[in-house]
Amino acid sequence: MRPTDILSYSLSAILRRKLRATLTILGVAIGVAAIVALLTLSQGLQGAVAYQLQAGLATDTLMVTSKDSSLFVKDSLRIESIDHVLVAAPLVQMPGYIEKNGSTSEIMIVGVDFDKYRAVYGQAFTVQLGEMPSDPSGELIVVGVEIYDPEQNSSPPVRIGDPLEISWTKNTVSMPDVKTYTGHVAGVLNEIGTMSTGGLSDIAVYVPISKASELFGTDACNLIIVKLDGSDQATIDAATSAIESAFNGHVQISSSKRIHDLVSGVFDTINIFLLAIASISLMVAGVGIMNIMMVSLVERTKEIGILKALGTSDRTILLIFLCEAGIIGLIGGLVGALLGYSSVVVIVRLIGDLTLPSDIGRWAAEPITITPVLDPLIFVGAMIFGLINSLVFGLYPSWKSSRMAPVAALRSE
Repeated sequence: MRPTDILSYSLSAILRRKLRATLTILGVAIGVAAIVALLTLSQGLQGAVAYQLQAGLATDTLMVTSKDSSLFVKDSLRIESIDHVLVAAPLVQMPGYIEKNGSTSEIMIVGVDFDKYRAVYGQAFTVQLGEMPSDPSGELIVVGVEIYDPEQNSSPPVRIGDPLEISWTKNTVSMPDVKTYTGHVAGVLNEIGTMSTGGLSDIAVYVPISKASELFGTDACNLIIVKLDGSDQATIDAATSAIESAFNGHVQISSSKRIHDLVSGVFDTINIFLLAIASISLMVAGVGIMNIMMVSLVERTKEIGILKALGTSDRTILLIFLCEAGIIGLIGGLVGALLGYSSVVVIVRLIGDLTLPSDIGRWAAEPITITPVLDPLIFVGAMIFGLINSLVFGLYPSWKSSRMAPVAALRSE
């Protein structure tokens, strides 16, 4: 029998049992839809989180901190002489608070070199109002948007040019000593609104680093942010090794890219877990295929006997039944893939943007928009998985049909 004849015969056998075939196809479709929906939704969420990370964590930067409190502002110049390093921006920070309109707000006082800091973070460190100070020794400061307008009601307690008194507590041997400093607001940053590190915050007050060292009475810095000339792993490893050697191992270096890669790795593990869960429903559908084909085998015993009496080979009988299982798996896989992606699109539209609890930070208030990602590999892979699943579970009934004795089959009622 020619391949086209086998295909035609298998199709006609399926069409003679429309309801049974439809229910079997539906079982496969549900399993494939679960796989496509979960993986598509997971990749969409992964893309949204990756965007948030990239907005707050520049992947071409390193964070250099001291292991023994021996990192100073001037050490940034030594780091800038190392290969692959474009800019080294020292950072001094101290928790503090401000009092405005009768209320006290906790803030972070951050001393930075404005030019270097902007070179590291680019658009993430730009002002929406006012201007960025250019005098490193002046009295001008820059504030985060939450300090400028904490209630988001367009009635900010702080305006451009206003004096702003900031306070912090300096611990001494005898007792805590409260210090104050009054700067004039030169600019208001754009909303950071994302997960970030290296001092980027909507509740920070930025002062020139020389002024911060003077106020805090120390040239030690908390952190040096290093911008590299590339974000590939080879560049990161080379620069990390050179910086560690320059400080004789007294510094600890972390990479923003490593954090990004870690999150991606977590999502990859989650995808495998989701795939395993969704595959269970597809296995159930496979058992249903085997059950239906075994029932069909009993019903078509005489038909098989007639085919064998007419000279049809065992191999052809096997291919006929396998072809039926393959057709069911292929149609179920296609329907399931379309159904899975369509259901995710509907679900995302019904749910809308995700918003994390605001008490974990203002960045969390920025909605996370999930866009379903229709990866062709997921689409085609799910269809192939459904097809293979159907063929595997249809193999035994097909083999049993091909091994049936023609005389016994013809005598069957």
